[in-house]
Amino acid sequence: MPNPKLQLVEAPVAGASDRSVINTRSISKIFSLPEGPVTALRDVNITVSKGDFVSFVGPSGCGKSTLLNIIAGLLPPTSGTAELYGEAITSPSRRMGFMFQT
Repeated sequence: MPNPKLQLVEAPVAGASDRSVINTRSISKIFSLPEGPVTALRDVNITVSKGDFVSFVGPSGCGKSTLLNIIAGLLPPTSGTAELYGEAITSPSRRMGFMFQT
């Protein structure tokens, strides 16, 4: 799968924190494969505040794209929650742009 990139494209909703943009709480993702379950993410907690510049760096297969797909609303987590401006991310949002690298 190509490496995705995320870009926020809209201001926060009324009443949301002035600083917190993206939050993940205990995000885990387990893929069920014929060979058995594969844990891609385990208990990932991230807070991205307004003005932060964030990079996810790691070797191929470590879960970077899986995490970005969850934050973009393209993939549900097995457990945990992801929020954009204090609202649960359950599907893609017009408030966030998503572009594959290739």
